[in-house]
Amino acid sequence: MSFREIFGTAKKPSEKTEEKKEEGKIEGKIIHLGTGGWGFITSEAMPFTRIFFHWTTLEGDTLRFPDLKKGMHVKFLPQLRDDGTYRALRIRVIEDDKKDGESE
Repeated sequence: MSFREIFGTAKKPSEKTEEKKEEGKIEGKIIHLGTGGWGFITSEAMPFTRIFFHWTTLEGDTLRFPDLKKGMHVKFLPQLRDDGTYRALRIRVIEDDKKDGESE
């Protein structure tokens, strides 16, 4: 038994935790993948902006970097860097409902 369990401070998974993980995330599309584990994303929420990402920012329950493809839709948290550029954090590949509907 852990200290948290004994004293009632153990965190329990909840819907609020999941909502907080998604808070501030926007959708985008992978437009470039480099060979060194990096790439760029574009998003309609941030027009004319290329958002850099590195494989280390992929969430654990999504695809791994070698499985990513140009054109895949993702959800991510944009972070403004000191140099005025953006970096994508907590990236998760999402299903593309539009493509599923078109193939029927």
